Amino acid sequence: MLAHPSDTGTGGLASVLAQVLDGFEDPAALIGPEGALVATNRAWDVHGFTDAAFVDGDARPVDRVLAGEVAHRASVGRRARRDGWQWYRSRVRAVDGVPGVAAVLSHRDITDERRLHMRMASSPVAHLELTRSGELLSVNERWEEMRGRPVGAELGLRWLRDSPPDERAALLQRLDEPVPHRTTLTTVGHDDRPRCIELELDPVFDGDEWIGWHASATDVTEVRALAAAADSALTDDLTGVATRGVFDTTLERTLSRREDGHPCGVLFLDLDGFKPVNDRLGHAAGDAVLAQVAARITSALRPEDLVARYGGDEFAVLLEHADERMAAELGRRLVAALSHPMTADGQPVRIGVSIGAALSCPGDDVDAVVGRADRAMYLAKRDGGNRVVTA
Repeated sequence: MLAHPSDTGTGGLASVLAQVLDGFEDPAALIGPEGALVATNRAWDVHGFTDAAFVDGDARPVDRVLAGEVAHRASVGRRARRDGWQWYRSRVRAVDGVPGVAAVLSHRDITDERRLHMRMASSPVAHLELTRSGELLSVNERWEEMRGRPVGAELGLRWLRDSPPDERAALLQRLDEPVPHRTTLTTVGHDDRPRCIELELDPVFDGDEWIGWHASATDVTEVRALAAAADSALTDDLTGVATRGVFDTTLERTLSRREDGHPCGVLFLDLDGFKPVNDRLGHAAGDAVLAQVAARITSALRPEDLVARYGGDEFAVLLEHADERMAAELGRRLVAALSHPMTADGQPVRIGVSIGAALSCPGDDVDAVVGRADRAMYLAKRDGGNRVVTA
């Protein structure tokens, strides 16, 4: 630290100011009328400053204040250090009535903040800086591109104005505590179409003080759409069980790795009395019955068994580990499960089921096993239905 002002002949007010500076956490100094340092605080020495020649582009902020151009000046400058550029926000304010002192200069280290802004600016991911209550402070260009509007139109809570009220309320509620979390938000994109945005929010601290949030935002609209399309191809929209394509593919893979003596089983189900339900109550009631049938089949089987809607009112079940006794027992369990009344359009409905069971043989393909189970199912239906026939 420089000599105390009293050692340089300055007055008592300057001494008081110098003592006040020592209480500052940021580097600070008193500047004389000619631009020389009169006194500095301890932080000034810790940060390695030697004089007031802090560069702000091509002009020193101190010079402008001493020249009387402005009474105070705030600017951002940098200096080279061994670990790279160090950035500071400088503030200079003119001082009147203190002999030997013309201005007070302070530097706040904003290196981490500046580096974050630079990373944000060049990042392909959208970044947002929020207050503790979720008000938008700044964004990078990627967010502006996603939204198709300038940041000025998004400040405060306006960045949430296109989101559904329930999503907006849920997000703001989660901001009450400084805990990292991830959420999704529906908003409007640059093309004025709904977009699904995934937000990762991390609390920002200044020392021990929680001051806000940093959020990274990724547009997952297309990803979600592809996932939904893939899910639709794998599961039946009406019943939620697997599709015929998934069943055939899984059975093919099962047969390819099946060893002799360890067959798999297939149950082929066709509902009895389902057509009259459709004719009498309509297709909506029929759909409701099919959904209940799928749920009952799934509940009656083992977790490892695969249930699929094979078409119309036909269902198929793949038993990866089964013998003839087990296949017949599971078939009878399904007959019992589907014999209880169901409800459709507020009315009780009774249906039955004819089931054909078949075990795989060495060299079988999908058509061979399913074909034998299908033929066995027709035998069950010919004999009156509501029963199991094993091929």
